[in-house]
Amino acid sequence: MQAEALGNLEHFKRFQLRNPREFGLNDVYKAAEKSRATIYTIVPGFRLVGLSSDEQVAQTKAYHEREISYLTWPSLLKHEQDRLKRMPIGGLRYEADQQLKLQSALGVLSTITGGWIDFFDQPSQAAGIYSRILSDINCRYIVGYYPTRKDHDGKRHKVNVEVRGHPEYTVMGRKSYYAPDQ
Repeated sequence: MQAEALGNLEHFKRFQLRNPREFGLNDVYKAAEKSRATIYTIVPGFRLVGLSSDEQVAQTKAYHEREISYLTWPSLLKHEQDRLKRMPIGGLRYEADQQLKLQSALGVLSTITGGWIDFFDQPSQAAGIYSRILSDINCRYIVGYYPTRKDHDGKRHKVNVEVRGHPEYTVMGRKSYYAPDQ
């Protein structure tokens, strides 16, 4: 069974190499920045960002165990439990790595637009997260300025906003903008 799982993994990797995407993650980031929208990412399930590799594998396995525990059909429950027991550590590690890449990309997408990312593993946590988003939106200020450079080059320009004389304050927001094209 382990050989079959590793074979499937290799097949998937080859498929990804043969079928490249027409756009990349940087294109998504650029479109989000240009949209001027603030993105808040809420990830249901389990958090892997900030954990060690071993902790990520343990979280992935625990997630599968929780999902399997919801099954009510006894023969399917046993089949899935056996499948999880036979799953090679490499398969769990690959799955954790893929999930980590996704969570990291979503985190970057959120922060470049001035938002943030949060995680919940119980539906009851969602209300608190949504309240935090609403509070964040209600506490925002819009700051405008006229750049000293008058280039209308359509390029990305960095911005740094801070409260003068108060290094203890944290200013959250965009770190760049795209100048309009002529």
